[in-house]
Amino acid sequence: MVYLAMRLPSGRCVYYPHVKTALVKTPWGEKKLAVTYKKAKDRGFYRDSTYGGKMVENAVQAIARDVMYYGAQQASKEGFNILFTVYDEVIGLSKEGRDIRTFNEALCKTENWSRDIPLVADGQVLRRYQKLS
Repeated sequence: MVYLAMRLPSGRCVYYPHVKTALVKTPWGEKKLAVTYKKAKDRGFYRDSTYGGKMVENAVQAIARDVMYYGAQQASKEGFNILFTVYDEVIGLSKEGRDIRTFNEALCKTENWSRDIPLVADGQVLRRYQKLS
């Protein structure tokens, strides 16, 4: 089995399994050589194609995940009980009276590879989960 691996700045890899090149039909009807890989769907697999822009999008999303995951780990070390994430939100519990600023600051801590990424966290103290606008 052949994989295409994209190494992220964090050192983690995004893998594209069963990779090969093939002629694919573009949305405008032209045939073009593209990178294809197997993708899971509905308890099965199908062959999908990709291109440079889509792979850059995958990289950006994966880097954002790595940054957020590290921040959540730091918040956990500060005593916050991280429950789950929803897209770009980290949801956690704390003892009553803890300052939200401590949580936000922990979420914005970065590793060496991401120290130049400008981060800002904004949150609220709520009694139950609520999507913030």
